[in-house]
Amino acid sequence: LTTVDGDNFEGGEQMVASLSRVWARWILGMGVAALAALVLAGANAVSAPAAQTTYIVQLAEPPLALYGGGITGLAPTMPAKLGTKRLNPSSPASVAYLNHLSTRQNAVKSAMDLALGRSVSVRFRYRAAYNGMAVKLTEAEAARVAALAGVQRVQPDEVNQLLTDAGPATRGSADLRRHR
Repeated sequence: LTTVDGDNFEGGEQMVASLSRVWARWILGMGVAALAALVLAGANAVSAPAAQTTYIVQLAEPPLALYGGGITGLAPTMPAKLGTKRLNPSSPASVAYLNHLSTRQNAVKSAMDLALGRSVSVRFRYRAAYNGMAVKLTEAEAARVAALAGVQRVQPDEVNQLLTDAGPATRGSADLRRHR
């Protein structure tokens, strides 16, 4: 092998062969890395996370309007049980039961987080006429949440369209409004 200056260089052939092997390994390594990146990108595209939708999680305990008693230290709040016509959400019994429901909802939310391995975001909480929460879940997650203690039912949130816009007069019930 001859250098740029024209001098002879002994062992040059071995050095070129050695450098060629190094470059060949580097190119092969880059090719393998590129192939691995393509395979992983394809695998991620196939296993993209399932779509989340809003689910309503109904809890087992009755809402404020239907609580008839039975829990030590919590007085009934249901109007029929109290002999009244209207629910009083600001009464001491109602405030105590609403606090109880909040505590129970927080416990179920923590159980959901643990069961799903992620923090579930609660979009809405219901306590007065319904005891539950609206949360974003996948279909598989909803099935797991349905099996948790304290959960009565899990159903997808849905929008229902009115079938009529006719008022009470059209249905022959206009007189009911006068008898309140």
